[in-house]
Amino acid sequence: MGKSINTANPILQGLLRLTKQREFVLLLVIVIGFIVVSFITPAFMTEINMRAMSLGFSLTAMISIGMAVVLISGGFDLSVGSTYGLTGSVIALLFNRHGFPIWGAAGIGIATGTGFGFLNGFVIGRLGVNPLITTLSTMIMARGLAMFLTEGRIVTTRGVGTGFPFLGQGLIYGLPFMFVVFIVLMIVFIFIFKKSVWMRNVFYTGSSAKAAEYSGINTKKIKVSVYVLCGLIAAVCGMISLSRFGVAVPSAGDGIEITAIAACAIGGTSLQGGEGSVPGAVLGVLLLSFLSNMLVLIGTSVYLQNLVSGIILLLVVTADHYNKKRLEATTIA
Repeated sequence: MGKSINTANPILQGLLRLTKQREFVLLLVIVIGFIVVSFITPAFMTEINMRAMSLGFSLTAMISIGMAVVLISGGFDLSVGSTYGLTGSVIALLFNRHGFPIWGAAGIGIATGTGFGFLNGFVIGRLGVNPLITTLSTMIMARGLAMFLTEGRIVTTRGVGTGFPFLGQGLIYGLPFMFVVFIVLMIVFIFIFKKSVWMRNVFYTGSSAKAAEYSGINTKKIKVSVYVLCGLIAAVCGMISLSRFGVAVPSAGDGIEITAIAACAIGGTSLQGGEGSVPGAVLGVLLLSFLSNMLVLIGTSVYLQNLVSGIILLLVVTADHYNKKRLEATTIA
């Protein structure tokens, strides 16, 4: 009898540790939510709905991974949505109006989006300007440039062939190709988070930039690199979105930065830097995508989705704030 109790104790302890992990709790909430909603509306677990949900989820999740890295470094990036929209507009314009080969146009479009990431990193990392003000400015710049180049109109990629559309429309073993791209990116960044010296330096920079500098870490270089990475991911997502829909909308990506930040915060990424994970950010996006999909299926107004996301973000950030204050008080005591 005593032996069975001793064997059970480590198991119970392991379960208790799991319940304290944000990722486990989020996964549990999502699984329970899936089960409950599948009983409420049979349309939820259908192949068509799951595929539509995975398509909508993939790009936001990829951007959230880049956003998580920026937030961990102690930064902030409001320009990813505008970079997303600008990239698609540049590619479509070069192909449609200037006769560029689609892959050449895609390369220039991605370079443009990455360039905005570098601009953010240079102004924030090298010049020391506030991340919120800097990325708000580049958000307006990128959106304004997209509107100027397209004259506020939709630009098509009609006649592009089959290779480019495969990025956003193709299937691999029944899975959307863009979802496969997301899975690969997630696995790569999970590895980077665990094994990369660069990522370790990102965590140190976000925890305390001054302490990181005293340790010999080039925090300016780190800050530039995280914004370049975030801009690159946003640009690639803008290209995939263009290939999916076949049209470039200058307002594409509007609001995706808020969703990405909310998902990261829900997944445990600290808005003060130094803390976060890839699974947490991805599960945050999955939870928001699930809630959005559920609200649509039960006939709730689409405008309610942002309200729900905002309420969840406010609750999570408030809870984290008080939790950190409690931990600080405990440490001091």
